[in-house]
Amino acid sequence: MPRFTETGALIATRELGAALAETLGDSPACLMPRHGAVTAGPDATTAVMYAVLLERACRTQLMAMAAGGSKTWSDDAEVAFKRNQVWNPAQRDAGWNYLQRLSERNL
Repeated sequence: MPRFTETGALIATRELGAALAETLGDSPACLMPRHGAVTAGPDATTAVMYAVLLERACRTQLMAMAAGGSKTWSDDAEVAFKRNQVWNPAQRDAGWNYLQRLSERNL
């Protein structure tokens, strides 16, 4: 996953926005040390679900590392397979619908 290291502050200028977009490239997400993560997609639903899934994946990874778990990583082929399996449109829409139902209950 790409990392944007030019700033850990808000992206408040056109130049920083262009630099972040260049770092993001074709990736659905980018880490910003000292800030958090940025996600992008063809629509708001996709970008939000990428953010939710990325946060969960990062939390799981940190817990595994804290427990002394394996520090191995998926190769590119496995990453592509997992991305298609977990981040496909049907899964994305199911997650979005779930979040909407949760928010409606909490109103």
